[in-house]
Amino acid sequence: MKKTRFHRLFGGFYEQYLIIVIFMAITPQVFHDRMLESILAITAIALGTLADITINRVYDADDDAIEEWKSKTNPISNGEIGKDLSWMVCVNIYFISIILSLLTGDIIFSFALVVRNLIGFLYSGPPIRAKSSPFIDMLFHPVLIDAGPAFMALMYTRNFTTLPVYLLGFLVLNSLFTQISQEIRDLSVDRKAGLDTTVQRIGRKKAQALQRLLLVSMGLYVVVAGLQNSMNYITWAAAIAIVYITKNILGDYRVMHKTRRNSVAIMLIGALVQVIRIF
Repeated sequence: MKKTRFHRLFGGFYEQYLIIVIFMAITPQVFHDRMLESILAITAIALGTLADITINRVYDADDDAIEEWKSKTNPISNGEIGKDLSWMVCVNIYFISIILSLLTGDIIFSFALVVRNLIGFLYSGPPIRAKSSPFIDMLFHPVLIDAGPAFMALMYTRNFTTLPVYLLGFLVLNSLFTQISQEIRDLSVDRKAGLDTTVQRIGRKKAQALQRLLLVSMGLYVVVAGLQNSMNYITWAAAIAIVYITKNILGDYRVMHKTRRNSVAIMLIGALVQVIRIF
């Protein structure tokens, strides 16, 4: 019997957890005044995100089993972990996440978390399975990964000031870039599995053009946001650097081989503009 490796089932979770912590840390006063509730909120968001990642692997198991290289990335596909056990883990994590959110005493936050968890489920599972719906898959992905956990942290802190909002916008663009890159990578697998994704609909060439457009948009976004008068350029540059270091070191991309190089290029452009701004 193969050894069960839950860390592979939860691949991609660590970077999402750090994003939650980063967005909570933007408002240290909330954490200082409500330390216990803040810890509960961080844990609730993290567990909800973990459940979304797990349910995605459960519904992707049969599709990932089509190609050997893809099955190696999903422990359910290669038999390391059974579907029943994965379902049980997922349901329990969802339940604990909701209970912890209620213990914070913030009903609005708890309601938002339930809605976000539902969207996360509908991304992977029936009746919508948004990841197999052209263009809708692009809309759902930011709610599931990157921007979704960050937004939930802001829902708890209620800090919708310039820095966190601009940083959230950057994560939306990053999530869209990641989604289109993964769909390009998985084009042949998705076709064999019968998935109808955005890339399947528009074709590889247009998808690669969209990928490049999103990458350029991310670079321009860093520059333009940094030039806003209400933005502290040092804080902005540091926030972007921390987020990108988090995603590139802990990220579970396995997408295009140029991703990290392009990420560094974006950071250099943003940093150059900030230096110019000083003078």
